[in-house]
Amino acid sequence: MGLTPLDFFTKARFGVLDAVVLIVGAAWYLWSTRRLRQRDRRWPAYRSACFAASWLTLAVAEFSGLTAFGRRNFTAYGTIYILVGLVAPALLAASAPVTLALLSAGDRHPARWLESRTARILAGPMSVWVLFTTSVFVVFFAGVVPATIGGGWGAQGLHLWWLVAGWLFYWPVLAADPVPRRMSHLPRILYLLLVFPVFAIMGMGLESQTSRIASSVTPASLHLGGAVVWVAGETVALAGVLWVFATWLRADERRARAQEVDNEQVAVRQMAVWRASREAAARAASQ
Repeated sequence: MGLTPLDFFTKARFGVLDAVVLIVGAAWYLWSTRRLRQRDRRWPAYRSACFAASWLTLAVAEFSGLTAFGRRNFTAYGTIYILVGLVAPALLAASAPVTLALLSAGDRHPARWLESRTARILAGPMSVWVLFTTSVFVVFFAGVVPATIGGGWGAQGLHLWWLVAGWLFYWPVLAADPVPRRMSHLPRILYLLLVFPVFAIMGMGLESQTSRIASSVTPASLHLGGAVVWVAGETVALAGVLWVFATWLRADERRARAQEVDNEQVAVRQMAVWRASREAAARAASQ
């Protein structure tokens, strides 16, 4: 049987680790934004909306009936990965948690760590890209699914890892937070495009697999779930490419407008100098 809308509520499950992460994360975000308001500093409302959407996505993936259904259906399992490992991390990165942490901590926070060599290596674009893509293959081809598809602490820990790895992956792309090594627009587009073959290989590998990946998962469910993750992964990457390209165009437009303003100001100053010199020459000639 498929998952009905009513099953989202009647078959809901509660995970202790998931609940702790969501409660602590939401409490910290609210406390940090409140602390900024006490200092008369405004935090953008859309950043808070992105964080709320991220936490809502996680709550749907972790506490709804989708989790119970995912224990015997790989399509549901893949959907949970899409929500926890792709959608929620993107929204979390857009909420700028690092910036919020630095602002709320004040001058006492060691913000210089982001400029250290260790941060540039561990949180650099190449490192987090390799971390994210490697985790995709490890999860789906290294026996992690059979150990976590039944739920429990292992599944909750894996979901937490999906969230962290996904957030690290989106961190240099969205550039909502300060990053140890900032990329320009073209490298960010290439960074996302290189994800396409990763999900293609993963999807084709799952669709061509004939043996059961877990005792409760049928080959038909495995193939469909692999296709869902494949398409969703590349769709998210394509959306990211389009977003980066749009921001690139907007940045070029802002630079062009700024250049026009500068040119106009230079022209005004030159005109003023020319008029002043002409008036001075006219006065000298009259004398």
